[in-house]
Amino acid sequence: MNTVLPPMIKSMLASAPVRTYHHLWHLVRNEQRWNGLTQTQRQELIDLGWTPPRFERQPGSGLDFLFMHREMIEMVNKHLAHMNDPNYTSVIGWNPIPYEHDDEVWPMPALWQGAERAFQWAKDPRTTEHFRNRVSNEFRNTTWVRGLSLDEYGSELEWTIHGWFHLHWSEQIPSDPWEDSPSNDWLGAPYSSHVNNAFWKLHGWIDESIAFWEQATGENADFSQAWAGAPGYLPEMAHTANPELMTKMNVREKPLSIMTWKVPIIEGVNEEDIVIHELER
Repeated sequence: MNTVLPPMIKSMLASAPVRTYHHLWHLVRNEQRWNGLTQTQRQELIDLGWTPPRFERQPGSGLDFLFMHREMIEMVNKHLAHMNDPNYTSVIGWNPIPYEHDDEVWPMPALWQGAERAFQWAKDPRTTEHFRNRVSNEFRNTTWVRGLSLDEYGSELEWTIHGWFHLHWSEQIPSDPWEDSPSNDWLGAPYSSHVNNAFWKLHGWIDESIAFWEQATGENADFSQAWAGAPGYLPEMAHTANPELMTKMNVREKPLSIMTWKVPIIEGVNEEDIVIHELER
């Protein structure tokens, strides 16, 4: 049913080099965090190919978002092809999205006491209905999609439903969000989210949005100028970065970065441009 990642794949994704890559890619695209690094720290990243060609929400960043995660999916699919597991042959997105909070296969983890407002909004039934309507009226509406470039479409996906996906299906923050064991698959932060089974369903849906855009516009997706990060730290494996960079960038000493999104005003129909970047612990 393509729901539970094979243990070998989950262990590979949970490795420190893969975790570091995914975390760094999200970190360097954030202008505030990039500027918050020292010149020495930035120079080390630059020397390793981690110079972001643009930051989040700048022109081109939507293509970067779609391209990097498409590359991640291709990496996982190559490993799955070698494993020949009949229960999980490739990454396939949700179709349809499991909106029901008590879905039999993908239920929403319950809200916990003291949860930050980002999670309160993400798990509110009115927010779920908001995004159900957005998918129907916009993201899977040929007329609406036809009016956007692929870059604009990617940015809309990243800054709205993508963040909701992550936080809606997130459980409470673990006691150690920096642990490298496969059990640390918290959806709320880039260091751990890609280890979670739901990550591949939600990003599979986002990746399949590229084909929807192509069909709606009659154009082919062009990622020739998109950026997926630095070359792999391990020559035999893409999407890896030196785990020592986590220490050199003082990542663990700073507030934990959570997935960002544009928060809907659940009492109304408009959106409030509030983006929650950090989770104080």
